[in-house]
Amino acid sequence: MNERVKLIRKQLGMTQEQLAQRLGIGKAALSMIETGKAGLSARNRNILVQELNVNPEWLEAGKVKKGVRKEGRITKDYGYED
Repeated sequence: MNERVKLIRKQLGMTQEQLAQRLGIGKAALSMIETGKAGLSARNRNILVQELNVNPEWLEAGKVKKGVRKEGRITKDYGYED
């Protein structure tokens, strides 16, 4: 899951600081999540799923295609329709 958090951030064109702020955590904490040194909390998982429209199945298991619309929201390839 940690690699997918980094992938989401990069595809959304966000810096670690921007995503960390959105999640309500520090940049260092996000870096630890992305590198696998820390886990993603249930609260932050819910923010990714609900606010950034990430498919929870893809986030957990990486089994759904990835993609981002230009306005920065995850596409139907993540399991969400336009």
